[in-house]
Amino acid sequence: QDLFLDRPVGLLAYLDEESFFPRATETSLVAKFISKCSSTGHLAGTPGQDRLFSIAHYAGRVVYTADAFLEKNRDSLAPDVVALLQSSGVSIIEASFLGEVSSTGAIIPLKVDPASTKTRRRRSMADHALKTVSKAAKRPLTIGAQFRNSLALMVEQMEACSPHFVRCIKPNLHKAPSHFVDDFVITQLRYTGMLETTRIRREGYSVRPRFEDFVARYGALLRRGKVSKMEASASLCEAILQSAGVTDFHCGRTKVFLKYWHMDVLDTMLITLTSCAVLLQSIFRAYRPRRTHARIHAAAHRQRQQAAELLAAVRATSSAVCDLTQYLSEQDTARHLAELEAAEVAARTPAPTPTPPAPAPA
Repeated sequence: QDLFLDRPVGLLAYLDEESFFPRATETSLVAKFISKCSSTGHLAGTPGQDRLFSIAHYAGRVVYTADAFLEKNRDSLAPDVVALLQSSGVSIIEASFLGEVSSTGAIIPLKVDPASTKTRRRRSMADHALKTVSKAAKRPLTIGAQFRNSLALMVEQMEACSPHFVRCIKPNLHKAPSHFVDDFVITQLRYTGMLETTRIRREGYSVRPRFEDFVARYGALLRRGKVSKMEASASLCEAILQSAGVTDFHCGRTKVFLKYWHMDVLDTMLITLTSCAVLLQSIFRAYRPRRTHARIHAAAHRQRQQAAELLAAVRATSSAVCDLTQYLSEQDTARHLAELEAAEVAARTPAPTPTPPAPAPA
């Protein structure tokens, strides 16, 4: 960054300086780069090629060709062309070229008054050319200066917030689906700094939960004591981690500092514990209805037995009652028949003659 953006010894500063020299060429530009910046160790020339130079970036050394560097950096239009576009009948073109260019290269269109449009169009091309030349007398911003200002503004905005970056990796040169070129992907990962980020993340304490969040999530891993009755503190977090067998961690004033793989270990143990809890719940939930069903089945069996015994007793009693009733009926019938026979016999037997009484003695 310092090699490109520093003033007055940065590459963009030297590019702007050469752009304002009428006789400057790409060869003189590369020669200035090499003479002024080769001492940094990041920039070097290419032997036999006066327009080539190389820069050692983070990902590796890149060779640049300085062709058209000065022309592209000036990015200027001829005054008569600018005057012609300023007098255009298309309002958006007229407003754009009558406007100003910000320090970051953005165009600030001029608000055109419709009432004065006809008057402006009646101006002569010479008037437009003279105004354009007078504006050109002021040193305009080059592309390099606009880029430097835009980059400084972007850095300022990024430092004021918490940006998140999305890295897009091409699987192959042709962007074909389901085809990954390993070397091509690894090169992109190395150039974007993802491998270095991964190494730093692996060696540092990238996971830093607060005590309360850590205890709320992993308190179930504590083998002794009830976490619900304890206050979230460094000692409680250390007890949970020691119970889980985790080492190489640190506790601060309000946070726990963990390696990235500590979370994998804790999550794996938590998943295992959750699976065991779910298994115990399923066993208990299956045992409870089975036990209830067994009790109901045993009660029903007892009721059936009691009902069978009651029915057997009723049958025995009924049979005895029937036998007694039949016996008594037979006895009554026999007695009734005997009485009838005795009546008939009495009816057939004549009544005896009564004997007169004897005379009383004198």
